[in-house]
Amino acid sequence: MKLNLLLIIGLSILISYNTNGQDNKTIQNKNEAVVNPSRDNDLKTEFTTDMSNYLKAFNEGDWDRVINMIY
Repeated sequence: MKLNLLLIIGLSILISYNTNGQDNKTIQNKNEAVVNPSRDNDLKTEFTTDMSNYLKAFNEGDWDRVINMIY
């Protein structure tokens, strides 16, 4: 019985430690996005261009180009 209790406590500590680490990474990523807003605009324009090209290829039936653009 003591072994089961010890395992449950140990697992809960490990799980709570792991979720705290993920929260810190999320905060760091948010701070990086705030630091460089010009890069964010560049990514948005590149994404918009890529989506336009993808939809154009899809509508034209250029399946090789569509497949190459999936990733």
